Amino acid sequence: MRKKECRFSFYKPANPLSSKKDISQETRDRLSSKVSELVCPRCLTYCAAHSIQLRWNNKIEYYGCRICKQSQEFVEVPNGVEIIQASNEEIERFAVQVGNDTDETRRHQYKKMECFVPSDCGLSANTIRIVQSIFGEVKRWVNSSQVMKF
Repeated sequence: MRKKECRFSFYKPANPLSSKKDISQETRDRLSSKVSELVCPRCLTYCAAHSIQLRWNNKIEYYGCRICKQSQEFVEVPNGVEIIQASNEEIERFAVQVGNDTDETRRHQYKKMECFVPSDCGLSANTIRIVQSIFGEVKRWVNSSQVMKF
């Protein structure tokens, strides 16, 4: 019977503090100058600086979503909403969700957004008023080249 050969090697483990600093630097380079231009696609909130307290009184700062703190995926801040197809009830539910939003930064952005509604959407005048109370400007569009204010 043949004896199994045992193999091993020595290695120097990576410095965990070093990799955290790399993450800190990478997010700072990628996100710090764009905090007012990018939002988390899951939470629809801006990115911000976060601090993590490490052992030995070391602290690192990285940039990520203000809510979920992820730092990998961001999208540009939307400058408007387009209602493609929705019933009066769906719009009213959406309005309640927006009205109950507790994120002050996001709440202030709604009035700066434009909302586009197709002219043949069939929404009632009351539902249009609800949408107008949420967004800065509501416009109806007839086709891709013709946009009109309500």
